[in-house]
Amino acid sequence: MTFLRRSTRLSLLALAAATGTAHATDYYVSKDGNDMNNGTSRNTPWRTLAKVSSMVYQPGDTINLKRGGGLLQRTWFEPLVLRGSGTPTSPIVVTAYGTGVRPRIAPGTIDSTCVKIDGGEGWKVTDLELSNARWGVELKYDSVTERRYIWLQDLQINNMTNAFNSIPGAEKFNFLSAGIAIRHWTDDPGSPVFLRDLTIKNVSILNSNFGLWTGSICEGAPGRCNDDGFSVTGRWAYVDGFNLENITVTNGPQYGLSLAFMKNGSLTNTVVSNVGYQ
Repeated sequence: MTFLRRSTRLSLLALAAATGTAHATDYYVSKDGNDMNNGTSRNTPWRTLAKVSSMVYQPGDTINLKRGGGLLQRTWFEPLVLRGSGTPTSPIVVTAYGTGVRPRIAPGTIDSTCVKIDGGEGWKVTDLELSNARWGVELKYDSVTERRYIWLQDLQINNMTNAFNSIPGAEKFNFLSAGIAIRHWTDDPGSPVFLRDLTIKNVSILNSNFGLWTGSICEGAPGRCNDDGFSVTGRWAYVDGFNLENITVTNGPQYGLSLAFMKNGSLTNTVVSNVGYQ
């Protein structure tokens, strides 16, 4: 009987893993926390985004950053790198908890990114303020294809400018600062899709060189781009299926929205003003 009970339990665990119903975890992060905590309750939060970035997350997990307090109490002066992948039906969520003004990520260092997803899929990022970096949100897909589902919502993005860019004058095309940067690289001549199902909703981008920009990844191998920052050896690849809704882009010396390498999508209730190109 003991053997039968143990076998049944193992079978149920295997079934949960196979069907994606394994238990998801809520994580909490507060400037009053401690990285030695388990991070799994409001009473035992982590403290730093470095701790958050060191973990690999599973479908259904949620990362909660604490709202409210003074500017220093709600600001992390460091980047957030999101590791792991969710699914369209069970995404990994980054959001805010508590009351008051939304949490703020402001690295303030050269070539930094506030929130970075490197090759991942099944992520939903909501209810944050992102400031003072080269890129507010960086979606990076280097030699990666057929990723699915990224959802960005209720974000306030400010000051993604030359001040945080190491390229003198930031004149090289694929090195420009942007509120949202969608970056890709492929050697596949078949024009593959690197990301399907992208939603960007209720996002304001202020005082940034680009609002939304798509382009090539020049770093990673020598000779990818020329001296002007344009791709030399890369092939075309696409975001296939996008919904951009309720977006405002204000005060930028370059493009408001650059939708190259994006197809089969919709753009609604979007205002671009006081930029170099719309």
